[in-house]
Amino acid sequence: MKEVMFDYSKLRGKIRECVGTEKIFAEKMGMSQQALSSRLNNKTEFADGEIYSGQQILNLNIAEIGKYFFTPKVQKNETKSA
Repeated sequence: MKEVMFDYSKLRGKIRECVGTEKIFAEKMGMSQQALSSRLNNKTEFADGEIYSGQQILNLNIAEIGKYFFTPKVQKNETKSA
């Protein structure tokens, strides 16, 4: 079974819109910029508490959480069906 990868491009945009930089967002989240980068690059998963903190910092309503934290990354297939 393939590991689920998430597309955080909307989250990155919302971070820029609301707080300016990923560094500032990481500080507000109480983590290093490296730790945030690891999550945004699908190397580490966001913990439930981190998602909650992010939702509060970015002023997202509950219904928006999925759009920013759980959008599956579309993988391109290397072979095309004819």
